[in-house]
Parts: sequence; C-alpha cells; structure tokens
Amino acid sequence: MTDKRIDSVLGIVDELMGSVEAARKMPLTNLVMLDQDEVLDALERLRDELPDEIAQARWVLRDRDKVVLQGRTEAERIVREAKSRAEEMAHENAITEAARRHGEEVVAQAREVATQIRLSANDYTDGLLAKTQEAMAEALRAIESARGELRSQAAATRGAAAIGAAVLKLD
Repeated sequence: MTDKRIDSVLGIVDELMGSVEAARKMPLTNLVMLDQDEVLDALERLRDELPDEIAQARWVLRDRDKVVLQGRTEAERIVREAKSRAEEMAHENAITEAARRHGEEVVAQAREVATQIRLSANDYTDGLLAKTQEAMAEALRAIESARGELRSQAAATRGAAAIGAAVLKLD
C-alpha cells in the first residue's frame, strides 16, 4: 500500500469521525443523526481505497483451514517423495555395492585361474623340456656310441691296413 493510499484512507476515516462528532445528538440518548448519503459515500470511497491485499487476506482468513490442509497435504507429498527417493537411492547404492563386491570376487577368481594356468603351463613346459633333454641325452649316447664304433672300425681298418702293408713288405 503506497503512502498516498494510506493518507487517503486515513483522511476518509478522519472525515467519518468528524461527521460522527459533528452530528446532532438525540435528546436524552447517545444516538446521533447522520446524513446517510454522506456516510455511505465516505464508506464507499474508503472501500475503493483499501488495497486488494485486504480482500485477499480476508479470503485467506476465511479459507485458512483449507489453505493449511493444502499446505500439509503438499508437505506430506513432498516428504513421501523424498522418502521414496531416499529408499531408491539406498537400494541403488546396495546394488552398486553388491556389484562391486561381485566384481572383486570375479577378479580374484580370474587371478587364481591365471595363476593355476601359469603353473600348469610351467609344469607342462618343464615336462616337455625334460623329455627333450632325455631324447637329446639318448641321441648324444647314440652319437658317442656311433663315434666309438667308427673309431673301432677305423682302428681295425688301420690295423688291417698295417698288417696288409707288413705282409706286402714281407713279400
């Protein structure tokens, strides 16, 4: 409400009070005679000067129970939604935590399987190398035996050649 409107309202109230104070009294009573048109005109101007907020306040006062009920209903709805969202978030958090734990278990199992595979591969490779070593040792023995045989044959051939040369010399 602006200062001008306040001054106008107060001026009209002063005017009404002045009219009542200046009115003629009825003898032997506290009743006064007022000019009805003058008072109604002042009241009409007063009503026109009152701000719209007063009418709205009157409506709110009349309907305050309804407004309070609407406010409570809205507050309860908001609380329900907040609880629901909090439960949903807690559930999502539980799912996330379970997924994280499951992921850690899968990774641990994968590491264990990888270790087992590595150990098995090492054992298999060691077995193959042992067989290869055995085969090579056997081949080496065969080579040594063949060389020994060749040396024996060479020695026998040398011996026979020496005998043959000695026989030829004798002749």
